Amino acid sequence: MAEKELGCVAAAALRLGVAGLIAGLSTAMGPPLAKAASPTKLAVGQAFVAPAAAGFWVGRDRGTFARYGLDVDITNIQGSTQAVQALLAGSSQVMLGAPAQGLLAAAAGTDLISIASLGPQMPYLLVARPELRSPADLKGKKLGVSSVGPSSDRVAQLLALKQLNLDPKRDGISFIVTGTQAQRVQALAAGRVDATALDSLQRALAERLGMAVLSDLGKLEIPWDHDVVLLSRQFAKSNPEVVEALLKGLLEANAFILNTANKQAVLPILARQLKLDRPEDLELAYTLTTSLYVVKKPYPSIQAARALIEALRSEFPQLSQVSLEAHIDPSFLRKLDESGFIDQLYR
Repeated sequence: MAEKELGCVAAAALRLGVAGLIAGLSTAMGPPLAKAASPTKLAVGQAFVAPAAAGFWVGRDRGTFARYGLDVDITNIQGSTQAVQALLAGSSQVMLGAPAQGLLAAAAGTDLISIASLGPQMPYLLVARPELRSPADLKGKKLGVSSVGPSSDRVAQLLALKQLNLDPKRDGISFIVTGTQAQRVQALAAGRVDATALDSLQRALAERLGMAVLSDLGKLEIPWDHDVVLLSRQFAKSNPEVVEALLKGLLEANAFILNTANKQAVLPILARQLKLDRPEDLELAYTLTTSLYVVKKPYPSIQAARALIEALRSEFPQLSQVSLEAHIDPSFLRKLDESGFIDQLYR
């Protein structure tokens, strides 16, 4: 399926999903959560399974969310479009997903806001079949992507192509949906696609199958938020104490992960969530988590959002209408930062 066709399908899917839900958004979110002695239940929809979510996994399993009065239930939802729909329908209050989906939902008129980054550094490498020797060899080739629509891996490839002076339309480069990273590796090996974006964890598997790295996208200095924490502005306005508690739990979990003394407690959580059984793969996952995804102060980036909009402008022109200052809301994180809460976690 060519990039243009993917864009049309994605836009249609988003319109169908969002248009039917936006009218009922105010009632779907319900009244403010009441303060109670028992923990406040909070449903979190996770649109991906990757180290970017490590802070939430550790926060749940190690009890940092519970310490701030939250009972966080994390549910895997296949695809960011479906996760946005669940958020708008009120079946979840928080979404972990691709920033592009949040921007598209905002462009459709919802009040979704991005309050934190889950991975402010580009983790991908452009991995190709062995006969491709340089990025220029991608002309006329097929690139594997995870899903229809502006998934993080597809956006990363669009941004990388631009940095490498390649244009999908001009150079005949098409995008083929081949699924998860592991599935994209298999598609590469089978010759169904010629290249794809993979993180270093999957790079090891790809190289064992004879694939080669064409470019380390992290070295291209592309502004980036891998995934973000999304919720409704109405929910945040009605439940500011819940949003603050959520961020406190996440920030404390991040501090726990970044403290090397806790490595042996973090490894089993990563192994379970990422389904890793090879010691070398688990060690690499830990390194990626602590070097690329989990950071001390995970502010969402307006610069990264601008780069994303530029990459998707021709396919989704409605993104140009989004007010980034309204959609990206670092105020909750900034309040905690200015209070000294974050710094004291590292003393």
